[in-house]
Amino acid sequence: MIQPTYLRNWYNKIVPKDMITIGIDSSTTNCGIAVFVNGNLKETKNFEFPGRYSLDKLEDITNTFSNLFDEVKPNMVIMESPAPVRNSKTLTALNQVAGAIWAVAVVKGVFIASMHNKIVKKIMGTKTKEDAINLVKKKYKRKVKTDHEADAVLTVEAYRIHMENLSNGS
Repeated sequence: MIQPTYLRNWYNKIVPKDMITIGIDSSTTNCGIAVFVNGNLKETKNFEFPGRYSLDKLEDITNTFSNLFDEVKPNMVIMESPAPVRNSKTLTALNQVAGAIWAVAVVKGVFIASMHNKIVKKIMGTKTKEDAINLVKKKYKRKVKTDHEADAVLTVEAYRIHMENLSNGS
């Protein structure tokens, strides 16, 4: 059946040619990201935010992710949930960073989900930072510079596996 031009044009506007997913391991000092295109790892980066945590620093983090989303144009973002910590100031700061990144995604119309780091480690079979780095090197043939980048990669992979298991009834 031949589709009318207006239908084809409409479809091409709403259905992306490439599925772009960004994995994020966020913190107040380093944010690792992994960019996947159609399930293939294309790039990893580690954004550093030196100095003491402040609202100015939170603004820098927010602007960094706003610019990243404008540049990469992701369809989906998968974030590693902040790990629980005992210090309430640290926990507040980590949640502020995660919330700011979440808000940027929502404002830009990007689907966003999160996965707890313990679930990521369980699914991926990693226990240490070195395990995560080595698994990325083995599975993706890519050497990452930081464990933050490795965690971003593995967060996307763990989410994919988790969703696949859910759809298969496992």
